[in-house]
Amino acid sequence: MIPMKTVNIQEYANRVIEWNLLAHKEHDCSDGNIKNQLALVVEEYKELVDALNNKDAIGVVDGVCDLFVTAVYCEFLVNYEDMYSEKDYDLSWYGNTELKYDLGDTLRATSLAMAILVGDETLPAQDGGEVKTIGFIEDILIGCIDLMYILDVDINGAMEEVLDSNDSKMPLYDALDIPIYHIECESISEKEGIDVEWFRTEDRVIFRNAETGKVRKPMSFTAPELKQFIPNAYI
Repeated sequence: MIPMKTVNIQEYANRVIEWNLLAHKEHDCSDGNIKNQLALVVEEYKELVDALNNKDAIGVVDGVCDLFVTAVYCEFLVNYEDMYSEKDYDLSWYGNTELKYDLGDTLRATSLAMAILVGDETLPAQDGGEVKTIGFIEDILIGCIDLMYILDVDINGAMEEVLDSNDSKMPLYDALDIPIYHIECESISEKEGIDVEWFRTEDRVIFRNAETGKVRKPMSFTAPELKQFIPNAYI
């Protein structure tokens, strides 16, 4: 019998939501933004599949963590106005309130989520300007969380490492560093070929694509080191 283990998915979901609010100043639940977020989910899924096909253990762990980050925020946006605007985000719908999971139905649930992704519904259809998720993002999120339990790695350590890495994209604000922020924007713009702007939010500085709003990586960014959370036998 496979033992149960605990993954702190509620804690990680809360960090993802708080990070996005800090980065974007508000939760944009428009159809266009939800579709953009769904595209990020599909992008992360494809990278996860590539890592699985290449037997890249570090890439698989990184892919699962990144898929959770994008999927949980997409699910939040989809249901924000109906479910979460007046109360805290709650992942207990996942299956049990203690956030522990018995692996009995894991493969079925995971297969369902992956089947949806590789089918014709990689992005929801539009009808009258409204995005129709048809249960899409919930299935993806369930499949992703299932994989977090399946993997024989320290997924809690890996998830915290990825979230800490995301936090490093937002350096602490210092008025004396304002000239550096402008230089940073110019540097990122030249490197990526996009227009980059910076702004202060609370005590943090955000660098983002001026057109899409996507947060960019400044000099303060530190990439996650995930090898330490994976048994040597898999590397």
